[in-house]
Amino acid sequence: MRELALICGNWGNSRLRVFGLDKRGNLVGSVRHGPGVAHASKEEQEGIWWRLIGDWSESAPQARQLICGGAGSNIGWLETGYVDCPADCDQVRAAIKWRTLGGRTIGIVPGVRAMSFLGEMDTMRSEETEIFGWLAMTPDVTGGLVCLTGTHTKWARVEDRAITDVFTGYV
Repeated sequence: MRELALICGNWGNSRLRVFGLDKRGNLVGSVRHGPGVAHASKEEQEGIWWRLIGDWSESAPQARQLICGGAGSNIGWLETGYVDCPADCDQVRAAIKWRTLGGRTIGIVPGVRAMSFLGEMDTMRSEETEIFGWLAMTPDVTGGLVCLTGTHTKWARVEDRAITDVFTGYV
């Protein structure tokens, strides 16, 4: 296995997906079958994380660990809150909450929130990380309307490389 530089998880309500990346951002390995935060208590979530990535963490103790999604929600491992839109990658990065467990430092990414066109606060978790990843891979793109499919479809408006609006349909 190539040297791991980043162990990242997308921990939603229904499942946990974990990816190991090398220094160039190439996929080294993945685990796509962990339980979602809705299926485990806060106390159980730490054990689930270590069971899934323990071998990776042991073989690459220098690898940064980062989790987005439901792990930062009120039922997740460490509540991180939300960054108000417009929110760019630097603002979200600055709001990551870090904790040290088992001698390893783990960052949990906050979600983003915006007032919807219906006049209600709307939020998303993990999709902001996907959007910023897409923006990093497409430096010529500065804005547009992004549709993110999944358990339920979410929409985000991006302007000047910042998320300005979100709509999940759950407001």
